[in-house]
Formats: sequence, C-alpha cells, structure tokens
Amino acid sequence: MARAEPQRRADYPHLLAITTRWMDNDAYGHINNVTYYSYFDTVANHYLIHEGGLDILASPVIGLVVELSPLVIPGDFKYAAALLILILLLLVRPQGLLGRAQRVG
Repeated sequence: MARAEPQRRADYPHLLAITTRWMDNDAYGHINNVTYYSYFDTVANHYLIHEGGLDILASPVIGLVVELSPLVIPGDFKYAAALLILILLLLVRPQGLLGRAQRVG
C-alpha cells in the first residue's frame, strides 16, 4: 500500500495561532490530549464569530462541532449503528428514553 502524501499548512484555508500555557503540557513537554479538544473548540468558535458573524450574546443560533474523531467510519455504517442503538433502546425501554414506565392492559 502506497503511503499517502503528508498534508501541508497551505491545504487548510483557516489557521489560528494558539498560545499554550504551562498547564497544557505533561511531564515530557507534550500537549495533553484533552487540551486538543479545547483548542478545537476555540478555533471553531473563533471561526463562527469572526467569519460567520455569530453574536454569542444575542444570536438565537449556536455553533456546534458535530464530530471530532481520528477514526474514519463510513457514513452508511454510522446510520446502521444509530438504527441498531435505537432498536435496542426501544426493546429495553418501549416507553422511550425519557418516558415513564406504564403498564399497558
């Protein structure tokens, strides 16, 4: 299998420099894994505010990072997995996730 070409900074149209703090690093000087999620959140919100015109105080719309995963799963498999979870949930709790259990009959 041929190795994929590494991506370059020029491949990404939006970049944001983020200053790291002392607490972002572990004992070996590496950025902690959970800190990356904070960086993604910061970049996504910066983009929505500055490029998308989002007003975080007055806008009725919110911005969400819907998916953040290093694992690439085909879209059809995601839908099948969601359907399977829904079926299992309804088998275990026929009244739904938030409904009250009631006896029928």
